[in-house]
Amino acid sequence: MVRVSGDDMNQTQRDSVQYGRKIDKIKEPTAAQKKKDQKLIDAAFKAFDKASRVEDDYVEFENKMRKKYT
Repeated sequence: MVRVSGDDMNQTQRDSVQYGRKIDKIKEPTAAQKKKDQKLIDAAFKAFDKASRVEDDYVEFENKMRKKYT
C-alpha cells in the first residue's frame, strides 16, 4: 500500500515539474496554462501528503505488531 502511494506521488511530482519547466520557457503563459501548472503543483502536494499519511499509518501498525508479538 505504501509503494503504490509512493509511485503515485512520484508520478504527480514528475508531471508537475515537466509542465513547470515547459511553461517556464514561454514568455507570456496564458491564464489557462498558469492554472494548469498550479493544479499540477497542488496535485503533487496532495499526493505527497497522502503518501506520508499512509507511510505513517504503516509504521504505526508495524510498531504495534512488533510490540504485541515480541
